[in-house]
Amino acid sequence: MSLTDDWKAKKIDTSQRYWVIEKGVPKPTTRLMNELGEFIDGFGYPISRKMIKEVLAPCDYDHLVELTEKVRNLSSKNENLLNLTANQDKEIETLKEDQEKMVRGAKRMLDFQSQTIEQLRQLLKECQTGLKSIQDKAAYPQINLVFEEDYDALFCQATDLLTKINEVLK
Repeated sequence: MSLTDDWKAKKIDTSQRYWVIEKGVPKPTTRLMNELGEFIDGFGYPISRKMIKEVLAPCDYDHLVELTEKVRNLSSKNENLLNLTANQDKEIETLKEDQEKMVRGAKRMLDFQSQTIEQLRQLLKECQTGLKSIQDKAAYPQINLVFEEDYDALFCQATDLLTKINEVLK
């Protein structure tokens, strides 16, 4: 015999709660019974026997309450974890944005440095051109007369200095 048959024959314990399937209700519910063996609703009124499709099993209500509380606690913890994850996602997004800003700033600095280095190289080329023209004694006879003795030494020092500057810029 099934539990439904036992209920109809009034052979089940009326002090327990039972899982039942009711007509028009999509999922099983727990119901108490009165002393007459009738299932009652939440207000204590009997439910028509025609509305009960099947009695599934006894329900340990204390265990059900305990499980419901666990589900509530776990749902709360899950919500907290989801909030933490969302906050971490926001922080990661902020860090990515900051990193992108820093990369753009670094690129601008590199561009500026490249332009500055190119300008310095142009100046070095002008200095080298000037030194070559100074080296041409025919172009500047008055300088040759004044610096004739130290001219070669000064030219070598200036050339060495320009070479060192050029090496540093490379």
